[in-house]
Amino acid sequence: MPTHVDTDAVKRSAREILDKRVDAALRIAQGHQERLDKQEAAAAAERDYAALWAAGLREGWTEAELKAMDLIPPGRKAAGRPTRPRGGRAASANGAGAPAPAAAAGGGDTGGSEGGE
Repeated sequence: MPTHVDTDAVKRSAREILDKRVDAALRIAQGHQERLDKQEAAAAAERDYAALWAAGLREGWTEAELKAMDLIPPGRKAAGRPTRPRGGRAASANGAGAPAPAAAAGGGDTGGSEGGE
C-alpha cells in the first residue's frame, strides 16, 4: 500500500471525469434546444402550409384536384373555431351507457345529452 496519497493527482483525475460528464450534459442540452427549435419551425411551417391550402380551397380548388397534382393535404386544419368533443365518444370511453337508452326511449331533443349518433 502506498504510504502517501497525492491529493492533487486525485483532484485532477476527478475533475477530468467531471469535466467529461459536464461536457456530455452540455451537448445533450444543446441537442435538446436544437430539437425544440426544429419542432417549433416545423409547427410554424405546418401552420403556414395549412393556411396556404385553405386559401387554395377558397380560390376554388378542390381537395381532389390538389391531390391529383401530387399535393398532400396539411396534417392539421388552419386555425379557426375549435372542434367540440362529441358526447357519444366520451360516454363509450368511460363505459357510461345512459345516453343511448334515453334517446331510444323517445326522449326527444332536450338539449341535455348529445347522444351517440
